[in-house]
Formats: sequence, structure tokens, C-alpha cells
Amino acid sequence: MMGLSRPEETVYLGLCRSGPTCLADLARSVALDPAAALRALLGLQIRGLVSGPQIAEPAEWSAIAPDLAIERQLAQREHSERSAREELTRLLDGYHRELGLREPQAAGLVEVVSGSERVTEVWRSVQAGARESVDVFDKSPHIAIERDDDQGAGSENELLAHGPSPTIRRIYERSTLISTGMLAEVQALISAGELVAMVPELPFKLALVDRRKALLPMAEGEELTAMMIVRRSPLLDALFELFEAQWARAMPIPHSTRLAVLPDVPDAHSGESGDQPERARSGVQELLTMLSAGMTDDAIARQLGVSARTVQRRISELMETLGTRNRFQAGVQVVRHGLL
Repeated sequence: MMGLSRPEETVYLGLCRSGPTCLADLARSVALDPAAALRALLGLQIRGLVSGPQIAEPAEWSAIAPDLAIERQLAQREHSERSAREELTRLLDGYHRELGLREPQAAGLVEVVSGSERVTEVWRSVQAGARESVDVFDKSPHIAIERDDDQGAGSENELLAHGPSPTIRRIYERSTLISTGMLAEVQALISAGELVAMVPELPFKLALVDRRKALLPMAEGEELTAMMIVRRSPLLDALFELFEAQWARAMPIPHSTRLAVLPDVPDAHSGESGDQPERARSGVQELLTMLSAGMTDDAIARQLGVSARTVQRRISELMETLGTRNRFQAGVQVVRHGLL
């Protein structure tokens, strides 16, 4: 938050050591020329970390405790945010008022956004502004996200990873969940605190933010190039009811920490147990996720990069751990243990 330069940090720490002192003495103590020391002091003064000479007082500089400076900055930032939100409200009212003059039936209800860059920008800003909740139907079409670090395209789910911490519920369509590499991404989202579940099929892609906005695509396809923003209205209420209905029937995807109830969980990658419990639980989580998705042994084998025989052996080891003789009994025990 402070963003101090090296000279500013040097001068600040020197002032902390020396106590109130004049510019010349401070410059000598930190081995800087007076002009450089003065620039650093002025930068520190702007940040509230030092107090400068006052009229009719000795020409001395004093250090101020950083927590006091940060509290003042936070108060100023909160004031700026409140002002910005008030300005946003005024502008939004004007926008809807002008829109209503042209299209009275659509004013304040639905807005259409088109173009890949504009869609990405709106998707990013709306979800990054979430404060309480984000509820998502995760299926095609997807947003193509370009990373800023020259590492190629990223996932649209990364847009939620750097903002505040709202409650995130995500429902995957089976076909999306079993695509290559998706299980690892889903497990990372669960570890980050998201609530994730799966259904055989979803009606469309959807994101609901703080019960005040909904984002959904204008058309099907592999890439999202046009979408609607739905604001508070009976339509938005209906979309929330639809999400709650899907969430109620969705099958939760297990987290590895919930597998601690199983004794001596087999390591799904090596067939061993005991010495690598976290890895073993991760492997069982992965296997349970794919089985709950209705994937065949051959499909699981392709996903894991192993043979179908290896998959069958791992399932047998899991059934043995659960004390069952067939997959139906294993499913009952999995539910009984609260693993799904």
C-alpha cells in the first residue's frame, strides 16, 4: 500500500533511529545528499509517514507510526470509494433515464453487450465487484481470457481469484467437467473455498452477482461474444429461482479433506497407502468425481492417462476400503460418509 522507494525507506528508518532531527543531520546519518533526503522526506510526508517543520518551531522532521498513516489512508480511500459509488449511482440513474426515453420497455431491465473485448471487460468488472455472492452455471460458451504475463490464454474462472471473497457456488455441466484438465482446475477452486457441484445438463451459461445482476449469453457457441446484463426485475428473480432449483438437485463434488473419514485410503496413483495421505485423498477425490460424473472406466482411463485395467484396480481398492462388494454399495457408503 505504501509503495516506498529505496531512498524513502532508508530515510524513514534513519529518522526512526535518530528521532526528531534536522535535514542536514538526517542526510549525513543515512549517507544521502540533502536534496535527495529532502525529496524522500516530502514523499514520506505525502504518505503521512513523517511530519515536517512547523512555523515558529525548530526545523525538525519526525517519524510517524506506520499504522497511524495506514489508518488515515484507509479512511481516505473509504471516503473516495463512497464518493465513487455515489457518482456511479447518479450516472447510472442518468443512463437509465436516457435509455428509457428511447426504449421505455427496456429501460433498467436488460442491456446487451457485444464484442469479445467488451464482454470480457464487463464480465471481469461485474464479478470483481461482487461483495456477497456469485452463483454460476459453468458451460459453453466460454470467455477467452488473455493473461497479462505472456503465458497465453487463461480461464474465465481466474477472474474471480483476485477480488474480495464472496460466497461462490458453481454448478458444472457433466460434459464440461470431464473435459481435459478441468478436474484439476475444479479441485483448485474447491481448495480456494468455492462450493462446486455437478448436474447432467444445464439450460444455459449464467452468472448471478449479489442478487442484483445476472450475466447470460445471447447465443450458443464455443466463445462468448455477446451477452445480456439483467438487472433487478421479475426476470432476475426467475433466474435466481432457477439456480436454486439446479443447486438443490446437483451432486456436490468432494473435497479431499472430507475423505479423512476413510481409513488407509489407497493412493490412486501408486496403489500404495499410508505414507502419502494427502496425495492418496486427492487421488480418491479425483476418482469419485469422475465416477459421480457418470464416466466409464475407459473415459476415466483416458482422463488419467492410465489403462482401463488400472482404473478397475483402483475402484476395487476403493470398494475394499469402504467395505463393499459392488459399485452400488460403494455409492451408498460414499453418501453415508458424506463424501458426495
